[in-house]
Amino acid sequence: EVENTASNMQESENNEQPDPVEDECSLEPLPLQASRMTVYDIAALLLKQCIHLGLFEGGLLVVQSVLNYSRERVLRHDKSIEQRRETESLRNTEQGLIQPGFKYDKINMESDDSDEELGNYVSDDEDLDQPELVQWLKGGGLPIEIRAMHAICLLGVGGQDYVALNLAEQLFLSNELDSLGEDISSGAGRRDDSQFLAFSNHLQAPINSSFLLSFIATVVTKNVKVNPQSYRRVLSLLREHFLATIVDTNQGLDFDEVLSSPKEWEKTHALTTLLAALKLLIDCARMDLDHPDQEVSVINQAVTDSIYVLKIMLRFKYILWNPSCSDWSLPEVSLDTVSVLSGAIYILSCAVSLVQEEGVFDTVLVGLTKSRQLISTICQADNTNSRPIGLSPSSTWQSFPLPCSWQTSFHEKISLRTYNLCVASCVSSFSGWEPLEFNLDQLRDSEKNFFGVSFEGRCVAGFLPKDVASATAEQWDHVSQILPDLEELPFEADLEDRKNMNWYQKVMRNIEKQGIASNKISTYREEDGIRALLSYSSLCLTAAERSDGDRKDDFVKLAMSVLLPLTQFSIDTQVWQSTIGTLVMSARNGDKVGYFLDENCQWLGPTKKQDKMKVANKTQRTQGPKEAMPTRKLSRHNIIKVPTSVLLEEWRKDDTDEESRVASEDARKAMMKLDSAMKNLRQSRTLNSLERSSIDVAVALISLVSFDECENPFVCMQQAAMFAAMGSKRGNNDEPFKRFLPLKKKCTPVEALNILCRADCLRAVHFLHEAQFLCTWVASVTQSHRDVQQEELPWNSRWRTVGILTYIVSATIDETGEGLSLSDSNTAGALRKWVETAKEEIGRGKSDALVIVTINPNSVPFDETPLNEENPVVEEEDDDNQNDITEMIQQKENIEAVPPAADVEQFLYEELNIPQDGNAFFEDEVIEGGDDDDPFAGVEAVAI
Repeated sequence: EVENTASNMQESENNEQPDPVEDECSLEPLPLQASRMTVYDIAALLLKQCIHLGLFEGGLLVVQSVLNYSRERVLRHDKSIEQRRETESLRNTEQGLIQPGFKYDKINMESDDSDEELGNYVSDDEDLDQPELVQWLKGGGLPIEIRAMHAICLLGVGGQDYVALNLAEQLFLSNELDSLGEDISSGAGRRDDSQFLAFSNHLQAPINSSFLLSFIATVVTKNVKVNPQSYRRVLSLLREHFLATIVDTNQGLDFDEVLSSPKEWEKTHALTTLLAALKLLIDCARMDLDHPDQEVSVINQAVTDSIYVLKIMLRFKYILWNPSCSDWSLPEVSLDTVSVLSGAIYILSCAVSLVQEEGVFDTVLVGLTKSRQLISTICQADNTNSRPIGLSPSSTWQSFPLPCSWQTSFHEKISLRTYNLCVASCVSSFSGWEPLEFNLDQLRDSEKNFFGVSFEGRCVAGFLPKDVASATAEQWDHVSQILPDLEELPFEADLEDRKNMNWYQKVMRNIEKQGIASNKISTYREEDGIRALLSYSSLCLTAAERSDGDRKDDFVKLAMSVLLPLTQFSIDTQVWQSTIGTLVMSARNGDKVGYFLDENCQWLGPTKKQDKMKVANKTQRTQGPKEAMPTRKLSRHNIIKVPTSVLLEEWRKDDTDEESRVASEDARKAMMKLDSAMKNLRQSRTLNSLERSSIDVAVALISLVSFDECENPFVCMQQAAMFAAMGSKRGNNDEPFKRFLPLKKKCTPVEALNILCRADCLRAVHFLHEAQFLCTWVASVTQSHRDVQQEELPWNSRWRTVGILTYIVSATIDETGEGLSLSDSNTAGALRKWVETAKEEIGRGKSDALVIVTINPNSVPFDETPLNEENPVVEEEDDDNQNDITEMIQQKENIEAVPPAADVEQFLYEELNIPQDGNAFFEDEVIEGGDDDDPFAGVEAVAI
């Protein structure tokens, strides 16, 4: 039905003769086989999808299809009644059903498919016997939920605002939406995809009054097709059915209850409606101020609405302002909050300049106080004065550059936020909401790539949007009136000179070349943040003009905290003695900019990945000195060093084939893959490409371990872990190291080596749980081969080497987990406890490691150097224990190799005369994580 309706609409619009080929191939309408409820359910689902995707024309098409269905059902019902009447009249005649002249082979050429169509039984055919239902269908009746979504689609297509809002008002007056059922679907099986979750929540949300209000508000505020004259009608709906009934009642506690609801769709609708209502209040107030014949009452109402908006934002700022502490990006709710805040302060500054009445000014002062509280929130500043206001009063300022000693911590945070917002308006990969001053290491990946700041002067400089520059010039004229002793700053002349510079003209050409609007470079609406701060400074200057004494001085300093960094950034001239803007000015960063910035003002240097960045703590970061990291106390255990040559010797001990091995074709391809990965690594120009290439090299080295032709697989394992450690940590860097595991009984020593190699690489990129799982899996396989009762599973020198490597890899995993837990207690590196069977096998691997380094005269069994030379914290009794063990081993230099099938633990106790009580070696030492039954439980391993 939808396809045919769309085809008919297209033919009526084009008014063209249809192609005979297309006419022959066109599909006829399908016979009516579904009940009304089925059609309504499908239509409601289609309408929800169309509204969510913004396809409002498609939604109208669905509604038209439902109306066509209703019309066909009525026609079908009328035809069936007519046939029943004819049949009844025939039965009532004396001649019966067989009429004179009837022939069985007579064909009626004028008949159509209506009889066949009427033969299809629909489950709700009998319902149409009710005259009220037939009349409702004839009148174009639709279910309440379809009518609600029909109003949204009419508003979205544009040009039908009056009809849409009339329909919406009828729905609210009837109170039928409140009687609809709640959502009964669960959230099971949802994916970790924000877009999918939003789409799923939208489809599961019930169509009630909050649904209708939310989408009407969204369409009006974000759809350019809606006539601005309709704003006031929509605003009256929101005032009556949302602000007055939910937000303003019970001091906002009812709205708090809605925001704390476990139903995601309910919170989404509430926030969307709230922000749309606030935006409409600002838009309508701005239209009132732009009217040529403003009355004082109208201006006063605009000020009242703006203060109401600031009050609501201040009441619910905990949910409206919620930047991400990992990359300082803003969610959609916070982005809209910045725009609304900018508009509200702008209206206050315009109103106070239009009306000179003290009543209006007193009302604006209330809004100024609330604006300061909100600005302190977005600037992450304490809204208090930490330094006396009288220090360096503004009345003593005479020449530029001005001093900065008068700034309190609040002033400094405002200046820093202004500077960061200015930089972000020119650099797309930087977030202006960073709490720290702009630096090159804060650049992040962005869909847009534009770097439009210069490092030629004393501090970073760039450009500003035209409206911001003109407003800044007006405020400097205002400053000259308030501070007559201060020398005049020729801002417009300096800005014109700045525009004539080669750098500025080059940047403007690149903006035009890339098709980027100068006010669309930023990612998180930093321009709106600049406008909010600039409107606040204008409001402060107006308040200073009508004040005196310390109060005037306070207002001037608040305004100058915004004007000074903004002016210095735009004209590249020092206007104050602050260090803001100079942090990035270093020779090293200058070289970086010269190397990584191309001719198109695009940054080719290193940036932080959005999905790989470490999630910060919930507490916001400050600019103060960093706390000292906890000092890691070195392991007090002796360390077994197992050289790769010793491992290789043990690995080949049972090999009988001494002939030279010829590399297979697969091995050659693996080596070529490694060669290609190394070439890409050498050609890496940026840190990101270096990290990705290092992971590729590690994967290529792991593939070599799987081949028997590899001369020394242990060197490949060592190098693979080293290159993996050069890659970026966490994120999705575990994907290259994922492979299917073989069956435990069919696992070969070479496959076990490959699995341990992947475990060590996962450990290097901080996937410790995955590395621990693989190491435990190999330990279980090695234990099965070590079991004498498993006769079908051989035990030889290769499996002994696998056991030793299992011990070494497990020790490095523990070391890495300990280091990560010290650097960040919330990190994903916190390890689980090793299972008992794995701990037992790892302990046997320790014993094997001690044996092979003891019987090998070229190896040093214990590491005499600390793990971290920068902070040696080894106690004196460790040296005594070290000497005792070393002296014991030197007495056994002529010991012979242990047979492969020998009991290693028995060999340790009997041949090396190691006492059964392991604590005898460590008289007064507490072995962390040790085992009373294992004399070498305190011995740790180093990386291969």
